Amino acid sequence: MKKLSELINNIEKINVDLINYDNEILGITDDSRELKSGFIFVAVKGSVSDGNKYIEKVISNGAICIITDQIDVYKLYKNETNIILVNNSRIALSQLLNKFYNYPADKFKIIGITGTNGKTTVSTLIYQALRKINKKVALIGTNGILINNEKIEATHTTPSVKDLIKLFLDFAKYEVEYIIMEVSSHSLDQYRVEFIDFDVAIFTNLSRDHLDYHLTMENYAKAKKMLFDGLSENSLAVINADDAWGEYMISECEASIKRISKIKKNNHFYLNILESSSNGNKFEIQNESNVIFIESKMLSDFNIMNLSFVAILLNHLGFGENITSLLADLKGPEGRMERIDLKNGAIAVVDYAHTPDALEKGLESLKQFTENKLICVFGCGGDRDKGKRPLMGKISNKLADFSFVTSDNPRTEVPEEIINDITIDMVNNYEVIIDRKEAIKKAILNSEKGDIILIAGKGHEKYQVIGKEKVFFDDFEEIKNANGLLNG
Repeated sequence: MKKLSELINNIEKINVDLINYDNEILGITDDSRELKSGFIFVAVKGSVSDGNKYIEKVISNGAICIITDQIDVYKLYKNETNIILVNNSRIALSQLLNKFYNYPADKFKIIGITGTNGKTTVSTLIYQALRKINKKVALIGTNGILINNEKIEATHTTPSVKDLIKLFLDFAKYEVEYIIMEVSSHSLDQYRVEFIDFDVAIFTNLSRDHLDYHLTMENYAKAKKMLFDGLSENSLAVINADDAWGEYMISECEASIKRISKIKKNNHFYLNILESSSNGNKFEIQNESNVIFIESKMLSDFNIMNLSFVAILLNHLGFGENITSLLADLKGPEGRMERIDLKNGAIAVVDYAHTPDALEKGLESLKQFTENKLICVFGCGGDRDKGKRPLMGKISNKLADFSFVTSDNPRTEVPEEIINDITIDMVNNYEVIIDRKEAIKKAILNSEKGDIILIAGKGHEKYQVIGKEKVFFDDFEEIKNANGLLNG
């Protein structure tokens, strides 16, 4: 148990009005529903609710101290209760919880992966590789939370700061050595990972996504950059040097930096692609001192970059001796360029691609080894960035031989209106089938030997969001059902 005076020394303060510094603190929360007598309440102003509106309630419920970044709120209550004015309530919440729970992140080596695409694949591959060499590992990401192969379902790519700290406390009980985290732009912008000193940060790429939240690409990039700005000189930053935003990410980074490139030989690591086919990839990672040969069954040439991040990390951690064998049989996460062979000789590929860049890279990669037709089944989410819809329509129209435009997660929008946005610039060679089940079925039943069908957007998700309800839906199940109707 800690005293108020001890805890507030850990936060940056503008003004302090405290009646009693020696109160013992029983807990810290930003949720008025969780507040108990003896707690500190941190008033956070979010996009949906504002904790400052509940200050009367939390005072009456026994809050010992209020933290706010709203000066008018501070002035209103400074003579009524213990209250502290700070620059940023989210940062203060992170700092207070970190101190209260005795700096739980300091017990681990923590690897953060950020970027628009590839986070889940890279983090999953790192997790698998470290588990193969018998390390105790935890993974936090889009597909869930893993602790030494035990799974916990995830609600966010990167959980709230409160949930993260609770997880870290649990990880310590499991004697975890390494934590691998997908670090989302939302979590960085909302200071959810402020309390973490990352040992390694990896940047995969940046393309259009989440502009309904960030509004501009510049804001989106700035949020991602926060991960690298926060690294110490003892940390390592690994970046995709082929991405236009790569150098920006590390422009104020104090960590050691390693660059990976498929096109520029003057970088720290150059990727020499030997083969990229429907059977997988063969490539070399070259630097000044040695060459590492990698052979993988994972589809798509962008997985060459993903596997290279893993190889370089393993080498940095001191596990470089067996990289070739370690990476040979690693598997991507569920719903990331996952192949299903159909009875008629066609191939279905399920991928989470839901951005223009991811769809373009997926189709380009598959087109290289498509023997007959390349078919794309895709949609766009409702209540999200509308600007990417026509972009994705044009990409599929250009790269696929035929497109089935269907529903993704329409949420509260009318599916027909979303599809109208997608198809506004599409010409010929496409069909609109609003029902995703029927779109997948028709794509498969009309396929032939040598065709590849990319079913994009849902990936690992086992549901569709229609209105405000989650309805069970599984791309894999629909592929299996349609495959059962094929002759062969």
